[in-house]
Amino acid sequence: MASKPHALRLHLELLGPDVRVTRTIEVPATMRLFDTHRFIQSVFGWHDRADHVFSDQPTRLESGTGDVGGWHDYGDGYPEYPRPTRRVWEMQHWAGRDGRRAGECEWSATVGSVFDTLTTLYYEYGMHDSWSLIPLDTMPLESGPSGDRSDGIAGDRDHGWVIAVTDQGPVAPTTARLVDGVGRNPIEACGGTSAYRLLIKAVTNPSHPRHAELDAWARDVVGPWAASGGLAFDPSVFPLNAAQTRLAHGESGWSAMTSHSAMVDILSDELGSSPEERDDTLAAILKVTAPDSLPDNEQALALTESLRSSLAALPSSRVTPRPTAPADIDPTHDQVLRSIRVAYRRGGVLLRSRAGDDSLASPIDLLRKCGDSYWVRGGHVDVHLTVALAVAEGLSGDVLVERVSTAVRRHDEGVLGEIAECVRELEYCCGVTSTPITGNDLRAFASLVLDSERQSSLLGVRLTPYIRR
Repeated sequence: MASKPHALRLHLELLGPDVRVTRTIEVPATMRLFDTHRFIQSVFGWHDRADHVFSDQPTRLESGTGDVGGWHDYGDGYPEYPRPTRRVWEMQHWAGRDGRRAGECEWSATVGSVFDTLTTLYYEYGMHDSWSLIPLDTMPLESGPSGDRSDGIAGDRDHGWVIAVTDQGPVAPTTARLVDGVGRNPIEACGGTSAYRLLIKAVTNPSHPRHAELDAWARDVVGPWAASGGLAFDPSVFPLNAAQTRLAHGESGWSAMTSHSAMVDILSDELGSSPEERDDTLAAILKVTAPDSLPDNEQALALTESLRSSLAALPSSRVTPRPTAPADIDPTHDQVLRSIRVAYRRGGVLLRSRAGDDSLASPIDLLRKCGDSYWVRGGHVDVHLTVALAVAEGLSGDVLVERVSTAVRRHDEGVLGEIAECVRELEYCCGVTSTPITGNDLRAFASLVLDSERQSSLLGVRLTPYIRR
């Protein structure tokens, strides 16, 4: 008897939208369907806001989307269209056979056991709830090919999402992970494929009668870093690297941490941002923190020249006997050196610490330590992060202010002052330089500030796995 596979590769395809949306994932064969539901939610960037169910047949076809092998729920009044018995996996433990459906418990069923008898499983989300947040109250309905206005919002039967999950065969043992994907995560707030399909038409067509309104709504939902080529978002683009980074650490791991950082807050939604924003913001951060965007050794030498001179003038804590007379250094450097812990005061004398000895040999390390202090200053972490990201992208002036204000959803005088203070911190390298830096130096330093935060959040912290095997 052949042994069962330790893991399965599954192909997920969202049925309905005009733009193709697929994901390829690998999951342990022993994963429960309930955990699979949670992982699918995270893969698509959704927040489990509505009901869900797994079945061997889709409940109904979205009108106008073509034949996907499902069946229409015509109801009991249409005996000429008999409804077949469906296998359904759901959370209710009381679910049982009622003649048209055979209910099973997703808490106990595993992915491997389901695909022992099926090749395609359907994941249905929000099919019975009218919970769309998109402003469609006055949305004009558009006639489909049969004149049934299937491209508009035609009632309850157009709510929800249907994902076809196809088994692509066994793979080596693995934890749940995202392998590949095509198409942007559908905006969950649309409530279903019908509204999402119409939203895509409106935002990608400037002549659409609802373009201005729905474009503004979409920009507010997805945030400023989703914009592409003048569009609020590009439905065909999927930031795979960002999604894999988020999933590799898992929302459960982030929320379980006792000490949060700016990057952790982004990934765990502590900033109050919508889930639709996370991958775009993270993708932008990963782009500006690529190695070729960070300061090179020549830039680090130039930026830290004055501070290194002051640090070099201090006596080392390793030298004995220790001097009793203080070194003559720039007074502004005294606080900077002590705040980044490369120097400390002992007996009224400022000494260079062992970390300071190491930083003298590495200008990049010294500059990075100074950049770390950007995150411990007072203010709102979302403003700090978006300012650093905007500066790293080369934005300045009113464009930067508008980008940050839009991202944090605040346009008051308080946030304007906070933005100005954050920009000033970056321009003066957090106290390293006495004159403001500009151009490539400024962008590189902002990238270094973000990279330090990225490394401490994503690499330096042991996180709780999202899915336990």
